[in-house]
Amino acid sequence: MTIDSPFGAILTGKVALITGGGGGFGRACAQLFAAAGASIVVAERNSTRMSETVDLIERAGGAAVGVVTDVSVEDQVQAAVTTALDTFGGLDIMMNNAGVSSTPGIGIDDITEAQWDLVIDVNLKGTFFGCKHAVPALRQRGGGTILNISSGAGLVAYPGIPVYSASKGGINQLSRALAIDLGRDNIRVNALCPSGGMSANMLLDPDAAQVDEAAQWQDWNPSSFYAPLWRDRPPVMADHANVALFLVSPAASYLSGLALASDGGMAAKAAVDVGRLLENWSTTTN
Repeated sequence: MTIDSPFGAILTGKVALITGGGGGFGRACAQLFAAAGASIVVAERNSTRMSETVDLIERAGGAAVGVVTDVSVEDQVQAAVTTALDTFGGLDIMMNNAGVSSTPGIGIDDITEAQWDLVIDVNLKGTFFGCKHAVPALRQRGGGTILNISSGAGLVAYPGIPVYSASKGGINQLSRALAIDLGRDNIRVNALCPSGGMSANMLLDPDAAQVDEAAQWQDWNPSSFYAPLWRDRPPVMADHANVALFLVSPAASYLSGLALASDGGMAAKAAVDVGRLLENWSTTTN
């Protein structure tokens, strides 16, 4: 599948490192950023998926290199940054995307320490390692941008996934804090908080086959969809990837410290049916 940039070659001459770039949202962004002109470092723990993403980019005429990376291991994250420097001569964009989900529906009293550690180590500590080792390389370029992939679950409470929500909330606050600390280095730091249309593989084993993303919406009905924004189609990863491309591009050069919801208005929606409450109030007071 060919992926085109809606903003043209806006990343020409840039080097982007994307963790978790072997599949799902990471692969979609790797292909999109390459289509926008960037050279891509695909950092991915699964070597097969990593190679597939590199091949997709190269067959489309882009430049890419892969490096096997477990983001919970600091030395491997540092090695991924070094790969960007050695292969492409620098780093302009660090996208910390690699993540795992917690098992839905487990109560806090049944979550084990090992389950907590896995999610926090990959999602939050992995993002920390990515930021830490990208910063010196970005400074060498006179600035750059870090995009941390969070979730709508980091902005509002989603039921049944407290550990995942905690990890994503931490990413949001880390992004805000680093935006303040690194602003004088001309380094922008933002978090993208998508919801809807993301990879169904998040709930599967890390080495499971890639799921057809369209398959998760076979029964989609706009009249019963959970997002306030109605469309003639369900959300897809490209909706969020296009926002990611904008955030790492020069077009967003004055945006930093954001935890930006890409969710069709879900974070803006009240959790209760306020309209029904007002209707009841009006009925009882007349």
